[in-house]
Amino acid sequence: MQEIDSLAHKHAMRILCVGFAYFVFQFALLFRLTFWEFTWHEIEPLDLTVAGIQMIVCYGYFLHTSSNPTLQDFRQRLFLARRRKLCTKHSFDIDRYLKLQKHL
Repeated sequence: MQEIDSLAHKHAMRILCVGFAYFVFQFALLFRLTFWEFTWHEIEPLDLTVAGIQMIVCYGYFLHTSSNPTLQDFRQRLFLARRRKLCTKHSFDIDRYLKLQKHL
């Protein structure tokens, strides 16, 4: 179980790091476009569109999961989903394990 938990934790952290890299790339791209290629008056509609799309995605996540889109909740969901998938892949009975753990 420790190996499965370790793999699930690494997967969740990898997904979060990719998300962070996306936001850094987006900031760098908008910064570059604003101060070198165009002016703020030309980039502002693009910036507002990108922010609106991100807001719609976060609201969709909220509607789908009925939980706040916080980092801890998202990381926990990623971890649990990956752990369940790995347990199925390795034929590990997670429900029995959790019952035994609760019983102890």
